[in-house]
Amino acid sequence: MQRAANRFLTLEIARFIAAFCVATDHLAGLATRNGTSAMPFGFSLPPIAAVLFFFVLSGFVIQSAHARDLGQIGALPRYLWRRIWRIYPLYWLSLIMPLWFLWHSSSLAYLAQTISLAPISSFSMPEANPPAWTLRFELAFYIIFALTLLPRLGRWVLGIWLALLLLYWFPHLFHVVVRPYFQALPAGFAWYFFGIHDLLFLCGVEAATLLARRPLPGWGLWALLGASAIAVLVLLSRQHWGFDYPDRTLELFTGIGFAGLILALTGLEQSQRLTPPRWGAGLGAMSYPLYLIHADCGALLIKTLQAAGLWHRLPVPELFLLEMALSLTAAALLAFLIDKPLQRLARRVV
Repeated sequence: MQRAANRFLTLEIARFIAAFCVATDHLAGLATRNGTSAMPFGFSLPPIAAVLFFFVLSGFVIQSAHARDLGQIGALPRYLWRRIWRIYPLYWLSLIMPLWFLWHSSSLAYLAQTISLAPISSFSMPEANPPAWTLRFELAFYIIFALTLLPRLGRWVLGIWLALLLLYWFPHLFHVVVRPYFQALPAGFAWYFFGIHDLLFLCGVEAATLLARRPLPGWGLWALLGASAIAVLVLLSRQHWGFDYPDRTLELFTGIGFAGLILALTGLEQSQRLTPPRWGAGLGAMSYPLYLIHADCGALLIKTLQAAGLWHRLPVPELFLLEMALSLTAAALLAFLIDKPLQRLARRVV
């Protein structure tokens, strides 16, 4: 029997590494702007590659967790409740500090769009919490996936969505012109429901489907792992090693490469050919809190230094280490004292 997606320790560790990459890039930039000297060798970690990986991983996790619910309308309340409970409580906590400074100068429309994370907002809208734009893509995917739980029609939903995405982003392959029809849609809706990033979720969905239906032999999994790793490295070398957004073709192939990595790692772990350390689960639990809270922690530290008269007096490396230490501590507290109890409560409710 296939183990639940959240039991794959390889994915938990990978999830934390991706969140750490995003936090490192943001906090290194913040330290550079508010400290003295500079980061040694311009040190940072690739945030864009990490975000693309997150999208693929999300597709894999949702498909793995809910594959048996396809076409089962009775599973819809549980699905929606758990998705909402997974995203919003920690996100709302992360908004307390930025909205404290922004609420008096922000319109009600902006506050509503910020708090709701509605995946119909303008893609140019500044986020109160910088990583929140990725959560809007997550919610768009969750909404589309919810349609797969409808009887009879559900099994066609992802295929139709894939076809529309390919028609929109790669029309030359089909010798058709469909862009004007998509441009008639509200801009925010089109961006989040028919964006190039949406193809990455489907890469993850396919990886989960293959893992469940077509298990590879051990040698095949190791070969897939090596080939996928090489492919991803080659693709990232054309994207400033994950610091730049790729073009649409590179992004699609990068998503396929990440899907191959996920399929190989989970297949090896499932067959017990790869045994990650058990503390990987703890890192995975910290990943979402770290992703959401690091910007708040960095800003709070800068505000504190300003109040203490130490602004622009600390060397950048030391300031970065303080930011990261505060972020990791806050992420651990949120993960184990708030988020994990909340998720246990959610499972009891529905």
